[in-house]
Amino acid sequence: MTRPPSLRPSPRLSALCLGLGTLSFATGWILVALAAPEMEDFFYQPRVLAITHTFTLGWISLTIIGVLYQYVPALTKRPVWWRRGPLVQVSLFALGASGMIVHFWIDHLDGMAWSAGMVLLSVVLLAALLLPSLVRAPHYDATVLGIVAGIAGLVGTATLGTMYAIDKVHPYLSGSVLSNIAGHAHLGLLGWITVTICAVSYRMVAALVLPTELFPRSARAQMIALVVLVPLLVTALLLRAHDLAIVAALLVVAAIAWYAVLLWRLLRTR
Repeated sequence: MTRPPSLRPSPRLSALCLGLGTLSFATGWILVALAAPEMEDFFYQPRVLAITHTFTLGWISLTIIGVLYQYVPALTKRPVWWRRGPLVQVSLFALGASGMIVHFWIDHLDGMAWSAGMVLLSVVLLAALLLPSLVRAPHYDATVLGIVAGIAGLVGTATLGTMYAIDKVHPYLSGSVLSNIAGHAHLGLLGWITVTICAVSYRMVAALVLPTELFPRSARAQMIALVVLVPLLVTALLLRAHDLAIVAALLVVAAIAWYAVLLWRLLRTR
């Protein structure tokens, strides 16, 4: 009797993502040691940005992508529509991220812009591979909504990053450089990393502790609040609306605190 084909991509792909992520983590700390004097002066410098992207792209993002390729098909009970797509996507992402880090480190703007475009292309491919299954998921709970929003946040982050990279070569953007970078950073850290971790953890923690009760409505409401507030904060930062940014930041903190309370209640049921 033959086994039905697996819904998930090969586990080797996720192992590759985790391996590259671990390598990036170690490399990041080596770069920290090399660039320590520059980090003491000011954060917006090429080598400091190289370190930042080593951790955010090479370590955190690749690790999350590796998890999603195993988790999303299992969650939606649907395979990725292009079997070789994940390997192509991860390869493009790794090459683009490596190019960005190297060209940031040597302060080569043209190469950095091309590498950022490759990362954007890979991120769009990631969305094309995973979103069709998520859209057809049987239940739009906190996990499904959060992963969809997280992938959208990653696409938005890569888009802004590519725009800023091109602007360094051919200036065309208005506004403050620091406010633009703040919007880009907050969208990545909150809209991609935080939202995705919150979304996945709801089900993973429940699977580990086997609670006697769940909080689907509260969790879904918390996720919707976070998904709405993060773009509001990013928009306020980009527009340099300081008062709105402060209010939005406080509301984002409240939404994350709400998440912590829900997880605590989930754990207390055991």
